[in-house]
Amino acid sequence: RLGVHPTMIHQLKWALLEGASGVFECSGRNALEVNVEQIRGLHAKIRELVIANKFLAKKAQTLDRQVRRKTIEPRGESEMNLNLMRVIGMQFLETPFFGVRKISWHLRNEDLPINEKGIQRLMRLMSLMPINQKPNTNKAAKGHKIYPYLLQGLRVDRAP
Repeated sequence: RLGVHPTMIHQLKWALLEGASGVFECSGRNALEVNVEQIRGLHAKIRELVIANKFLAKKAQTLDRQVRRKTIEPRGESEMNLNLMRVIGMQFLETPFFGVRKISWHLRNEDLPINEKGIQRLMRLMSLMPINQKPNTNKAAKGHKIYPYLLQGLRVDRAP
């Protein structure tokens, strides 16, 4: 199909197996010396970076907590996300029983580009929880009477 004879594949396989060990070996003394020099240079660079890192860590610890907090830039939401949060909040006020799926359906009808995971993240950020039944609502509460199953032991083979 590809125009390659099986004998040619067999010959290539054996050539690869015989020459594969030479790929991982250093060819000659010069290559080994170059690698040793490169390794020494890399070790020296690592030592410099470790010393600089320790120095900066000590300097940062001597600063006041408020000063350190100011060095971190606060990241807010983008303008598009703020607009989406506004639309989600307005829709949630109208229909507090809408969850992520219904709100994503509503936003898709308004041609707003967001998926369910994005809506879920924004709703969590806004602390919005829909009003709906929680799981395990069919379990009996303590103190409720348990009625016996009256058909137990009877054979039901026709309608009454």
